[in-house]
Amino acid sequence: LKKRYRVNFGVNPNPKFNRLMAVPFRAKDVAAENTEFGHPDVGLVLTQISYYYGGLSDLQLRQCFDRLSQNENDPEVIYNEWISLEEDNDTIVRIKQWKQVNLKDKHQRTEQLFPTFRRNVQVINYFLNNFVYPHESKQFPHKLIASPWDLSSSARKKIMTGFSGTNDTQLLLPV
Repeated sequence: LKKRYRVNFGVNPNPKFNRLMAVPFRAKDVAAENTEFGHPDVGLVLTQISYYYGGLSDLQLRQCFDRLSQNENDPEVIYNEWISLEEDNDTIVRIKQWKQVNLKDKHQRTEQLFPTFRRNVQVINYFLNNFVYPHESKQFPHKLIASPWDLSSSARKKIMTGFSGTNDTQLLLPV
């Protein structure tokens, strides 16, 4: 509730920083180097908010349209979902249907498509689901859990290595 976009969090605008997730900021437009949010859910939510506020860049929109045209089974259905959120105007009439879109036409891309879809929630969600979250979120098939009892068990035949960093006994032992 107290975090402000581009002051306390945001996507790092530095091209040398190759992360697409939101990171903590030290000051306005100054990302904290080599940091990320400690809780994964906070990182996911602030990433989504960052893209909703800031929109997508031309390069990110180009990635979305390229994936839509090359990798999707039915791009027309997805495009219709995107365009349905836009209000009708002269530009929308010219790009109302997927078959009217010509990605090779630079004028259509820069003057009609990209300005129309830059802040479109469906397009941003498509970008997040296909480019940001699969690449940035680290998912593991199993959760590794071991207590001191597991590490010192006499049934273990192999040597085990433990690590500290969590205080599992804080609820059991007196203060």
